[in-house]
Amino acid sequence: TTDASKSGIGGTLQQVINGETKNLYYHSQVTSSTQRRYDPIELEALAIWLCFQRMRSYLLGRSIIIYTDHCPLCKMMQSSVKNRRVNRISILLQEYNIEKIIHIKGQNNCLADYLSRHPIQQDEEIFDEDYGISMLFQGEPPARVYVPDHNPSFICAVSTRSKTQRMNQQKNPIDSIDPSVKNDTSLISNPDNVAYSQEYPLPLIIPSKFDLTQIKIEQSKDLIIQEKIKEIMQNPMKHPYVFRDGLLYKLMSNNTDSITKTKLIYLPSSMIDALLKSYHNDPLGGHFGIKRTYLKIKNKFWWPHMKQSIFQYIRSCLPCQQHNIS
Repeated sequence: TTDASKSGIGGTLQQVINGETKNLYYHSQVTSSTQRRYDPIELEALAIWLCFQRMRSYLLGRSIIIYTDHCPLCKMMQSSVKNRRVNRISILLQEYNIEKIIHIKGQNNCLADYLSRHPIQQDEEIFDEDYGISMLFQGEPPARVYVPDHNPSFICAVSTRSKTQRMNQQKNPIDSIDPSVKNDTSLISNPDNVAYSQEYPLPLIIPSKFDLTQIKIEQSKDLIIQEKIKEIMQNPMKHPYVFRDGLLYKLMSNNTDSITKTKLIYLPSSMIDALLKSYHNDPLGGHFGIKRTYLKIKNKFWWPHMKQSIFQYIRSCLPCQQHNIS
């Protein structure tokens, strides 16, 4: 079931099991300023498409019945609708096995209606899986799970003994950093102004092509960064940066009213395009929009005019231009 309002879209994935309807998945998101100007039929079709995108792995290869409280959409898969966006969405939905679209009364579409009227912002970490990058966890490493090889119905990633030995022999790039980097306050007037979590350590996420050693090398070649380092060495308290163990970090406030600072790696200009490609163009990266891509990067890296760089990069992305339904 799906529904849409001017403030958001919502949908639920349901399955009938032994005569009882079970809710398997919920999706809700805020509509953009552009989407809020859509006609009602376009918004309702958009709700279907966005829910299918979010639930794609559950829907492909299965028979699907769509329930909507917007009657004009009931024939969108059988005949053309006099609306460009709706027709385009119907074409995009052809890869799914949609049996039919059934109209239901609004009073019987309570879940989807609630999700659309109380949409969830899309910047939560649960929606920001960083596919295509490596995660280096502080603390205990992830547990290894054994899957018996007599069960052929599971597909999983495995590590052989020889591969494990090679991986153990490789020095983890994060191990090469002085532990004081994470909690360094020596160059800041008030130690309380540096924010980091002790009780709930977060994973340090670094794209696999951007290990700290490589970043150090590229920073050493960047003339702007080297000039900034000289300024910091002359007057550390004057600049919102920290230079430690060969790496330059940018100190950023968590919000406009906060005096706490977070350290972000100053990304050299030579690595910007490669980083954006890793976060946006990766086969499993999703080709997210400007806002979501920025939110995924802003807590890890910084460089001058970062928002503008992300905007220009995504606007020039050919697959996004070809498939952007708006």
